[in-house]
Amino acid sequence: MVITQQIHKPNQDRLLYKLQQTDSSYRYTNGTQGTAWILIQENPFKGYGYSNEVYDSIYNKRVVDYPTWTFKESIGPHNTILYIWFSAGILGLASLAYLYGAIIRETASSTFKKVEISPTMLIFCYYYLSSVSISFVEILNRSILIKLVSLPVFCWR
Repeated sequence: MVITQQIHKPNQDRLLYKLQQTDSSYRYTNGTQGTAWILIQENPFKGYGYSNEVYDSIYNKRVVDYPTWTFKESIGPHNTILYIWFSAGILGLASLAYLYGAIIRETASSTFKKVEISPTMLIFCYYYLSSVSISFVEILNRSILIKLVSLPVFCWR
């Protein structure tokens, strides 16, 4: 017995296109992030100010000068780094880079250290998890939920 599979050319072409696609959902080029980059290049050092309203206002004023932009009304930059750079300029970008560097440095330096959790932190985590999990009470049985949340406290003792 021989089993064969018939490959349809249109589906194969679509798959090949999807595998090579670099600009999905208009994020780059003339979509969300590409347009944010263009606006940043117009005022890279000072920035424009911080708020969604500022970004939307600037974008909506400038969209008439760029007819190739995909979205004719602002939907935001959809990228934290571009948003900070747009808002605060090069100083904001440098501050964000410093913050990311500090997080990476701290994470790397504490990776191989023995971490001890204080009882206060454990109690805080217990109460935090129990308050967050209240929304799941309808889904789970309350006694099972209490046992799951209490497990770290009992293991610590």
